[in-house]
Amino acid sequence: MVKKLLNPLVVSAFILVLVFGSIMHLCYGHLQTTKYHYIFQHHFAVRYLPEWLHPSLGEKRFVGFDIYKNYSGLWQSWHRNGELSYKGEWLNGKPIGDHQVWSEKKIRLISGKWLNGNAEGLHQNWYLDGAKMLVYNYVNGKANGDQTVWDKFGNKRRVSKYVNGVQHGKEVSWFEDGSVASTGEWVNGAGVNSHKGFYKDGKLEEYKEFLDGIVVYLEEWNEVGTLSQKEYFKDNGDFEKRELFEKDKLIKTETEE
Repeated sequence: MVKKLLNPLVVSAFILVLVFGSIMHLCYGHLQTTKYHYIFQHHFAVRYLPEWLHPSLGEKRFVGFDIYKNYSGLWQSWHRNGELSYKGEWLNGKPIGDHQVWSEKKIRLISGKWLNGNAEGLHQNWYLDGAKMLVYNYVNGKANGDQTVWDKFGNKRRVSKYVNGVQHGKEVSWFEDGSVASTGEWVNGAGVNSHKGFYKDGKLEEYKEFLDGIVVYLEEWNEVGTLSQKEYFKDNGDFEKRELFEKDKLIKTETEE
């Protein structure tokens, strides 16, 4: 009689230990063991367990994802619905090779290459509906070449140039209808010469003059095409005076901001 009772108890206890061990491993095992380890820890354990029981989710933040410090190998992350959210190779805590990010609906959001921990080559971003958002290029971790931005409707909105990580060259932006919104030029990250902003109908809205990256003169225009004000600045950027206009005629001069 005792043996008959003992066997089911032993079996039940063994099953209970297995279940408990599996749950503990899901909660505290390596995040890359299976996708279920990642999903359980990232999307359930941190939400439903007390803070003192939270698993370690990684010490390094990369494009919105937590990675183990000094990690080497393929790292993958998943959305709560089980779809892959991130995939990339790592070597001693540095990203290498191709890295990709996807939405819950399997739409690619980010794509780029990395070399020895530095961004390298073409990098691209997309909107949630898959429309292209941003294209830019890196050399040794620094932005180089054209950087192009589109809105979610596919309209090109801005093109700027970079050299060794700083803006250098002409920049143009557009309204959604394709008309020019602004123009300007940069040298080693500093604005130079004249920068202009426009209304949608092509009329001038703002005119700036730069000296060594500092605005020294500013004009603002009304939508009807008349001058509204001028501002003058010293070479160090300090305000000097402001002239206010009405129907292109000077009506007031201010010497204090």
